[in-house]
Amino acid sequence: MLIELDKEDLISLCKGKEPNYSQMDHPLVKANGRYNGSYDAWTWNYDAFKSCTEQQLIEVYDFLKNCKESFRQKAQEIEKQRVIQELRETIKLGIKQGNIQMVKSCQNEIKRLEYEE
Repeated sequence: MLIELDKEDLISLCKGKEPNYSQMDHPLVKANGRYNGSYDAWTWNYDAFKSCTEQQLIEVYDFLKNCKESFRQKAQEIEKQRVIQELRETIKLGIKQGNIQMVKSCQNEIKRLEYEE
């Protein structure tokens, strides 16, 4: 199937993708949007990509599209690792207090998180 796209169509395609952390440093991505850590979200500028050529837009879209891991997936992985670290600290506390049930409960939760897809 062939579809003819103009510059506005290509801009819409690019703005429909969120970069992951590693993609945020790409010059055209960085120049046209920003990451807001408070909301854990990427926002494209209103006039994003207006100064780009159609060829640049195609390259940016391919770059964003062909990424193996999305921005949200990376954020979820970071959060999961933070929770696992907190559980490990709770295990240390449980050992110190002699609370075997707490230790076992935290160990089971860590196993569940580590094997979760």
